[in-house]
Amino acid sequence: MQVTLSEKALQKVSAKGGQVAVDFIPPVGCGKVSEVSVSTNLKGRDTSKYRRVKHGDVTVYYSQGLERYTKTLTLAIKQGIFGSKLVVVNAPMLESECKTGG
Repeated sequence: MQVTLSEKALQKVSAKGGQVAVDFIPPVGCGKVSEVSVSTNLKGRDTSKYRRVKHGDVTVYYSQGLERYTKTLTLAIKQGIFGSKLVVVNAPMLESECKTGG
């Protein structure tokens, strides 16, 4: 997996302890889409089931399920009205299939 961080994302993760986790949540339910979440709060998290990539002084942990859908992760800062947050720019979006009985 190729992981890149924008300069601002790198600064934010470094300031928050130098570790970040990227999780993949598959779609559940008819018409739902997958989600990719990013968190610098790893306190109490079991990272043994994550893949790990070093990016300078920053460690990026990502869920193994992501490798099935993408080969690259790009973390960046998204600026909002009330502040900024870390996001995955090229996050895979999957929609669940609706199975009907028939």
